[in-house]
Order: sequence, then structure tokens, then C-alpha cells
Amino acid sequence: MKALRILILVVLAGFSGTAARAELLAPQPAVEKFHATLLDIMQWAKALGYQGRYDTVKPVVDAIFDLPGMAEVAAGPPWRNLSDDQKKQFIDVFSRFTYATYAYRFDGYDGERFETIGQQNGRNNTVLVSTRMVRPKDEPVMLNYLFHQSEDGSRVIDIFLKGAFSELATRRSEYAAIIQHDGFPTLVDKLEEKITDYANGKK
Repeated sequence: MKALRILILVVLAGFSGTAARAELLAPQPAVEKFHATLLDIMQWAKALGYQGRYDTVKPVVDAIFDLPGMAEVAAGPPWRNLSDDQKKQFIDVFSRFTYATYAYRFDGYDGERFETIGQQNGRNNTVLVSTRMVRPKDEPVMLNYLFHQSEDGSRVIDIFLKGAFSELATRRSEYAAIIQHDGFPTLVDKLEEKITDYANGKK
């Protein structure tokens, strides 16, 4: 019976990610749906296991994140010199790394909850949704999501940790340096290695 409940949860999460794709394009509801999914995988973390968490979060990330756009920003200036095949390869590994990161990090539940503070319009047709994760045993963590207009509607293009630190800016600095000094294949190898480490429970 327990295994059946787990299967139902995973299947429903998959349907909600695809069927609700259009619904998720409004910034604030998109973030709230994403946070609801994170709470699901946190609360069911042990029963789902790593792969179950990965499979549950993937369709929702696909629905609200502009992963190709984020990959381009993360690669930095070297992106312009990559071939079309290399760009496709990097978008693929960057996307899988994103799913893996959430599956790895959100691996347990200790009474956490998410609160939406509000949203505000920014320059260049962007919207910033401000939220925080409330932790009973620690300080709240501010999580701000920056949306921009894409071909499919508004999608997340960056996340600001602690309200101010751009996740993409951090990756851009790291990834661009690796490409410039060690080459594009090395960056791909490092991300593949990290994905494997996350799947195996390693930091």
C-alpha cells in the first residue's frame, strides 16, 4: 500500500507539471506551485528516494524555468564561441544538474514552510517574486525569483539566494573560468560528475 501511494504521488506530480504548464506562467502562482512541489519531495523524501525526488521536481522546473536561457547566462561570454551541438549539450547537462540539485538538497522535512512576500515589476519586462523559506530551528532563508518574458510566457531566469546573491552570477563566474582555462569538455565532465555525486548522496 505504501509503494502504491508513492507511485500515485509521482504520477500526479508528472501530470501536474505538464498539464499545468500554461497555468504556471503567471509568476507568483508559478513560484507557489514550485514551492508546493518542493514541500512534497521534502515530506516524502525518504519514501521517494533520490530518483523519485528527481522525477517529481523535473516537470515543474521544466514548466516555469527558462533552462536554455539560464544555461546561456551561466556559460558567460564563452557561449558565443560554442558550436550548436555544444550549446545543446550544455543546455542538457545544465538542465539535468538543476533537477539533480533540487533532488539532492531537498532530501528531508523538519517543519519548513514557504511564504510568498509579493511581486514587483522590474526593468526590461521582468518580474521579481519575493519569498522566504521559514525554518523552525533556524533563520528564514530569502528566495527571490526573477522572471522574464520568453516565447512561452514569463519564466524564471535567475534566483537570488538570501534575497541578494544571484545564483546565475555565481555559476557564470565559475563556468566561464573553467571553459577559458580548461575547455568546454572539462566543464561538461565536472557537471556530469556532480550529477553522479548527487545521485550517490555525495556533496
